[in-house]
Amino acid sequence: MLNTINLHESQKFYEVSLNGKTYQCARVTDVLESTRQTPQSLRRWMVNCAANKLFGLDQTGLDIAQFKEIAWNAHQEEMQAALDIGSEVHALITLPSEPSAFARPESEAAYFAYKQFCKKHKITMVASELKVYDTKMGIAGTIDWIGIVDGELYILDWKTSKAIQDGYKIQVSVYKDMLTKFLKVFKKEPSAYTPETQRVCLNIFDAGGKNPRFNTAIVRLDKSLAVRRATKGRKFFEFCKITATEEKAYLKEFKLALKLYQLRKGSKNGNDSHTK
Repeated sequence: MLNTINLHESQKFYEVSLNGKTYQCARVTDVLESTRQTPQSLRRWMVNCAANKLFGLDQTGLDIAQFKEIAWNAHQEEMQAALDIGSEVHALITLPSEPSAFARPESEAAYFAYKQFCKKHKITMVASELKVYDTKMGIAGTIDWIGIVDGELYILDWKTSKAIQDGYKIQVSVYKDMLTKFLKVFKKEPSAYTPETQRVCLNIFDAGGKNPRFNTAIVRLDKSLAVRRATKGRKFFEFCKITATEEKAYLKEFKLALKLYQLRKGSKNGNDSHTK
């Protein structure tokens, strides 16, 4: 039986098969979202979503419960649209050639920002959408992009948000920790993994050597519709590198968040077992 990892249909956890055992691993993003305070910028965005929806709406006869439902639905619609844009941009970045059409103008703007990033930095993709896990910690996630940036090996997380949040930096720091551990285990018995996983891991070793050392960064791509008409001084993207010292601090912070997440989950479910 080969070692595999799959995102469960419910989208609530990753199912990992490792050495004949099956583990249910929490998504790193779920751990962060459920334990960290919502940033002020996101809270303001949520309020704006509701205000824009309610503005000009005939409010005759609406009670407070209906107001809340309208506001919540407005936020959910905007959030799903933002997620769809992010997913499309991630897919566009992995294409071997430039796309001929875009589903949304925001996606086109973000892709244009990505091309500006490529003009300023010499990049070569090694792997994308790589699923990694840590069964001891009971977590898993999907790495956006692994490759060479200006001659150095990087794990990048592409974002199309309006700002770079600390949660993003924690996320990519945890991904680096999981990938480093994963590769060490993989080297002991490569044949225990699927041919696709073997191919990706060998490509990483070819790019970074027997013991790859990864840098981490967040790249925020501007998705505003005016980005193509921007003045010369406009920033199309943000390249936020994370230092080794920051990675250690972020990893420590995540471990504390994970304990809180597991305590809450255990209290809710009556147990905190991750193994089937």
